[in-house]
Amino acid sequence: MTLEERFERFWKAYPKKVGKLDCLKIFNRRKYDEQTVIKMIQALEWQKYLEQWQNKKYIPNPSTWLNQGRWLDEMDESLMVKQDEKKHKDPEWMDDFVKELENMEREGK
Repeated sequence: MTLEERFERFWKAYPKKVGKLDCLKIFNRRKYDEQTVIKMIQALEWQKYLEQWQNKKYIPNPSTWLNQGRWLDEMDESLMVKQDEKKHKDPEWMDDFVKELENMEREGK
């Protein structure tokens, strides 16, 4: 996968679409490898459930997210919003979610 393809994969996953050229410059400068982009997307998959991210104005701009290395943040379930009834009823939903992320990493998605 080329750097441009990795960037487009990140851009597609990021929920706030602002500053695309700035993000592309960051990608070109840092030359993120495929494993790093996978980790970024996995982090986005749980971060989109953060209470803060439920209002787009509180989602960091993608260039800020990249510059701060936010894919390295630790998951904190207490800051997450439960998204559906199944998750409210199933206290193990986070374990299932983490397993899904691990499967994505193994499959290289």
